[in-house]
Amino acid sequence: MKTIFYPVMLILVFSLSACRDDQQNTEKLAKANQVHLQAIALGQDLEKELRLLKEKEADSAAIQKIDSLTGLIALWQDSILEVGGFEHNHPHANEHQHKPAPKMTAQSMLDYQITAKEAIEAIGKQIEDLKSKN
Repeated sequence: MKTIFYPVMLILVFSLSACRDDQQNTEKLAKANQVHLQAIALGQDLEKELRLLKEKEADSAAIQKIDSLTGLIALWQDSILEVGGFEHNHPHANEHQHKPAPKMTAQSMLDYQITAKEAIEAIGKQIEDLKSKN
């Protein structure tokens, strides 16, 4: 009886541990997707804001800065990775599709999405600085 009990208990302990790790990974990926969607929404808002600024702007230096920031947003969009298992489409003008994510841990994906969001927020800060100078 003891010879069967120990292997069964060992399997049960490892199974429960694996389930907990899977749950943590799922939670991290869900958080990564949430951050991804927030960043995408911000990027879309900033694109619209730049289009409106450009329509109203007469100064050629400011227009060049707006064009530069628009280019930065386009580069940012091209570098965005989709969170595996959360693929989606974006209804906006340039209809780009994100690259599928390479093999990475759930924590790495979360870190990547946080960094991507910080990058688009930094572009947003530059837009705010541009607006405050006008």
